[in-house]
Amino acid sequence: MSKNEIRVKVISVGETKEFGDNGFKKRELITQTDGEYVDFFCFEFVKDKVDLLDTILPDTYVTVHYNLRGRKWEKEGQDPKYFTSLQGWKIEA
Repeated sequence: MSKNEIRVKVISVGETKEFGDNGFKKRELITQTDGEYVDFFCFEFVKDKVDLLDTILPDTYVTVHYNLRGRKWEKEGQDPKYFTSLQGWKIEA
């Protein structure tokens, strides 16, 4: 796990979604970079961090502090699959 930050333009702020019976919450922040070659990123804010997005508006610039997370999924008889996510933990307008 690594800690990083990036300055980006907000495209949209997703609604809070709950998963399972244990109250796990997740909210997505869709962003883009500026410049000649634009990149788009989807940051996940989970659990108690979903509320950090309450005051964030589209078309504003923010600095997102995030962890780069990776997981391996295996099922017998199938090749393993790998998943990567950008998990936000702090946001500054």
